[in-house]
Amino acid sequence: EGTIETWFVYGSSGDVALFSEAGEAVNRAYDAGGVVLDQNGSYVWRKEKQHVRNQIMAIEGASATEERDALAVCLDTVLAYEGVTRSTQPLLDQGFTVAEILKENISNVQVLDLEDCCLESILYYPDREIPVLATLEDGNAVLIVGFNEQNVVIMNPENGQVYKVGMNDATEWLEENGNMFVTYVKGID
Repeated sequence: EGTIETWFVYGSSGDVALFSEAGEAVNRAYDAGGVVLDQNGSYVWRKEKQHVRNQIMAIEGASATEERDALAVCLDTVLAYEGVTRSTQPLLDQGFTVAEILKENISNVQVLDLEDCCLESILYYPDREIPVLATLEDGNAVLIVGFNEQNVVIMNPENGQVYKVGMNDATEWLEENGNMFVTYVKGID
């Protein structure tokens, strides 16, 4: 690829900062009450009041199998949600990353690697009907598809269920797993 992405953070006090990592930019904007824009000036994240609750109802439970691991189930689910039918297990087996698979298969999106962002900041995306893929240290993955005041809604391929996890428990669990999030924003050329 060779292109270096730049993320611009505009703080509430008018300060501007540049970042090469989307996650660092979101963390700064989260702390500064600001916004993140990509190099084309499109909004990627903003600190603003979210809805009290939201859930992407189109995403239902799906189970991992011997042929398709949890990460592939999550990727296949995100692609299906965006209207793309694809089995991603062969791509994962060939060493493609989550971000590469999303970039290649969903048109008109900016894929965001939001490693080390807090759960509260990444709920910005399910609030806008965009799932967030969280990878876990054991190699599994889940999709964050919603939230309310007390809970996060997770689609977990290990049990094939969509269920609620208490906000504090989810925050702790995802932190223990390194807060490894990948999501995207739409409408980017």
